[in-house]
Amino acid sequence: MSIIKDFSPSFLLQNRHIQTVYSTLFRKEIPLSFIKKEFLLSDGDFLQTYYHKTKNSRQNTPLVILFHGLTGSYKSPYIQGLMQELSQNGFDSVLMHFRGCGDKENLLPRSYHSGETGDALEFIHYLHNQSPQRTLYGVGYSLGANMLLKLLGEEKKNLFCKKL
Repeated sequence: MSIIKDFSPSFLLQNRHIQTVYSTLFRKEIPLSFIKKEFLLSDGDFLQTYYHKTKNSRQNTPLVILFHGLTGSYKSPYIQGLMQELSQNGFDSVLMHFRGCGDKENLLPRSYHSGETGDALEFIHYLHNQSPQRTLYGVGYSLGANMLLKLLGEEKKNLFCKKL
């Protein structure tokens, strides 16, 4: 059982704006190892994905799917920080780059936006089919959070009222 404590920032980080900017400016680079994979979409295009696994990763290790914010990537400090924290707590993680956000140009003249949930849904179904015994979780930042929330609203009965 975990105990939830009230958040109490340090004296120098009392202001919410300073808290937001601080980690961007002063967070140290985290050396993580990634497994980079291209996920092929049903329309013939692809998404780049970056997996980070725990030391003792197994087929049933819980997996957290991360959705970055606008201009985010696997290089973003907030993504790397969360992946490291998840790994230390027994979770595998994967970052799904939105269409066109990787280091390779996409094949179709189509981009992503905060309301585009089809690619993420297809990726989630793929992950579930690859390892149905895994528990899947999702975390989104900014634009990615908006997309994830929209997806959850659209698919609540299909994704969460029964096993995928």
